[in-house]
Amino acid sequence: MVSHWLNSFCCANYLRAALLWLLAVGAAMAQTNNEYLRETYQQKFNQLIEGETGVADYVQISNKGVTIYASPADKKANKSEYFLEWDNLAVFRALIRHKPQLAYELYQKKKTPETALSLLQKIKEPFGWNANDLLRPLVGIKIAIDPGHIAGNMETARMEGKYIQMDLDDEKIGFYESEIAWETAQVLKYKLEGLGAQVMLTRSAPGNTAFGITYKAWYDRYLQQKKDKKESIKGLTEDRVFGTTFRVMDLLERCNNINLFQPDLTVVIHYNVDGGNAPWRQPTKKNYNVAFVGGGFLESELKNQDDRFQLLRLLLTDELEKSIELSRYVLDSFESILKVPTDKSPYYGNSLPTGTPGVNSRNLTLTRKVYGIICYGESLYQDNEQECRALNRKEEIIAGIRTSKRVVEVADAYLEGILNFYRAQ
Repeated sequence: MVSHWLNSFCCANYLRAALLWLLAVGAAMAQTNNEYLRETYQQKFNQLIEGETGVADYVQISNKGVTIYASPADKKANKSEYFLEWDNLAVFRALIRHKPQLAYELYQKKKTPETALSLLQKIKEPFGWNANDLLRPLVGIKIAIDPGHIAGNMETARMEGKYIQMDLDDEKIGFYESEIAWETAQVLKYKLEGLGAQVMLTRSAPGNTAFGITYKAWYDRYLQQKKDKKESIKGLTEDRVFGTTFRVMDLLERCNNINLFQPDLTVVIHYNVDGGNAPWRQPTKKNYNVAFVGGGFLESELKNQDDRFQLLRLLLTDELEKSIELSRYVLDSFESILKVPTDKSPYYGNSLPTGTPGVNSRNLTLTRKVYGIICYGESLYQDNEQECRALNRKEEIIAGIRTSKRVVEVADAYLEGILNFYRAQ
């Protein structure tokens, strides 16, 4: 009897010890995993997110998770705006992928993403690259294209400061970036749709803004609204309103339109110039491509709650890494098709190097506020002697428009970059 009792006692103690050991091992493994996550995301923050030292005063990355603060003073007082535990990281990433606006609403309410878990379980994964369909491999994929700027004539282009006008020998050069960006977008849209993709443009027509009307029409409406409110319109010239009010509103409207479309990826089309050649009345011999993705936040860019949420999104999802990958493929295609090299300077303007030559983290409105994968392309130098001649000659008819052969080649380069990106997935 005593022997049986001793055996039972020893067995119970053994099981208890084994259970405690398993719990200790589990806790140690969780601690090790949390330390790994802290180190991983701290490194990403340092390399791609933190554009200047003050940004760290809004963020705390610990073994428990990530904390966002509304101000440096709040961080000192340990008053958090939002805290995400590492245990909720996977749910947060899934929510950003499928319901980013809901993720922001939960952020505003300080609710954890797991409250939306039942909703996420009902969502089907979107279609991806269809390698078996050689003719239409992009069926089911949604792509947004943002053709940069808004000018529909040279007068508006001068107000934007985005035009090329010069005399070269016996040839008069005159075009503006908004025009060739829109033409590039139209050609790219035509070719993507031919491969099965669903495509949207942020500007519905050349000369239109993101609001679907010209800047002149928007400006007239803006003044009328001021008059209706009995507000002074003194000094509100077209130029002044464009610089102080419209430009920001137009960019935000582009972001809203893209996010409502919920694309799988976004391409922002711009053309570059030689900054040292301003005001671009003479040609330059330089010619380079570059691309931008999100990140590189400055402290002054974290005053709004939405922008702090975007920092958290870019830090904790793989959208930034995927954007770098897409941009790398686009730059590779720029080089192979356009025969124009990539600007591999480690620091380009107010940006951070990503580790991929030519791809820079820069906290532009579109790279910050557009959800998902994005490539903000700046192809070739418009003021290069050969390029400005080529862009000035509209010798091709495609997608219902007359445009430059060079514009078609730029569209082809974007297309090849997108296809190569999806092939690699």
